[in-house]
Amino acid sequence: MKKIIVLTLIFALSLGLVSTTLANGTVGTGLDRGAGGGTAPIIKAKWEMKTGTSGLDDSTNAGAQFLAPGVWNGTMNYTVCAIATDPNGAADIAGVYADIYYPAAKAIHDKAPSTDFHRDTMGGNIDVGTGGCSAFIEENTLIKMSKADGYNLFCDSIKNNNNNLPTFASPYTYSEICNPDGELMKEEAYVYCDTKTLKWEDPAGLYKVKVFAQDQAGNNSALLENQFEYLPLTSFEKDFTN
Repeated sequence: MKKIIVLTLIFALSLGLVSTTLANGTVGTGLDRGAGGGTAPIIKAKWEMKTGTSGLDDSTNAGAQFLAPGVWNGTMNYTVCAIATDPNGAADIAGVYADIYYPAAKAIHDKAPSTDFHRDTMGGNIDVGTGGCSAFIEENTLIKMSKADGYNLFCDSIKNNNNNLPTFASPYTYSEICNPDGELMKEEAYVYCDTKTLKWEDPAGLYKVKVFAQDQAGNNSALLENQFEYLPLTSFEKDFTN
């Protein structure tokens, strides 16, 4: 009977730990970047775009630029995407991952705002931080899109409407990736994406994003790195009734 009670307590504690982890939201993947045998996968291209769009951002400049929400406690949602392939076949890709970093030139905010706007703006809670430049934010697992959705996103919407958005690994191009008999059409490569969030008070500047793929044997692709810009914005709140 004592053994049964002890085992029951251990099981209950384990469930509690799992529930706590899930409730806390996004966590690191804990990926073990070991080296295995065989040929490593390849990241052909990567980009960021506004969530809920087919490859749009907030500027005509090359790469992605995003406007802050300009609303107290607001958020800006963006999506990180990559195209991955593997010489041993697409089924050999175990996962595609994105590492995201804060801008190098500005510290992060390290205090949560209160509900008292006046107190915060008068110095009560606002803190621009004393560190955090280039700080690692998190590692994310990108999710594989279907053949049709991935092809239409990259080879139709982005190629035709926002073609300076992606960063390409050499020697890959739109022509090679989107060829009618290319890897996307033959399902030897896929588009992988994941949605992320920046807060209203996150620092403006260039956010570094590194993407890589890992195969079933633990081989890692070369990193493909780019930056997106969180555009600076000055805003204020007005109350005409008070």
